[in-house]
Amino acid sequence: MSSDADFKFIAVLKQLGLRLKLDSFESRLLLQKKMYLLQRCGLDLNLRYGWYIRGPYSTDLSHMAYRLEPVLDDERIDKILPTLSSAEKKQLSCAKKLFATIDRLGDDKEYWYELVGSIAFLQESNQLKTENALFTFLEKKKPDRFKKADIKKARRIVETI
Repeated sequence: MSSDADFKFIAVLKQLGLRLKLDSFESRLLLQKKMYLLQRCGLDLNLRYGWYIRGPYSTDLSHMAYRLEPVLDDERIDKILPTLSSAEKKQLSCAKKLFATIDRLGDDKEYWYELVGSIAFLQESNQLKTENALFTFLEKKKPDRFKKADIKKARRIVETI
């Protein structure tokens, strides 16, 4: 581990109070969606995302997370982490509020983060702006996965980013 991006990523995880838990599909899905939404809040982690079966996915993030997981709990890391700028702290605050909003939607966190992340990605990349266009696309790509009422809720949340 040696890149500035690695250290910034660790600093961001620590500021968000997140741990790298890569032992389950659900925890990896949450990491992917949270980091995508964090970037949508403006904090650039230099992660490229593409569309995957469960929404936005970054192979860059996957590789970085597996590479850094063994050293994340090393106390010596804290001494060399960068100080985040005031702009980055503001973007983290945006993400924390967004995550709190999503967490209040229900117990199935993976469902809600997948839905909000998917809508945010689709609106950003494919210009799917209307609810009907989003619903049609999601129904085609993920049949019976999301309810129309949930898409409406998630879309309202994405509009706050």
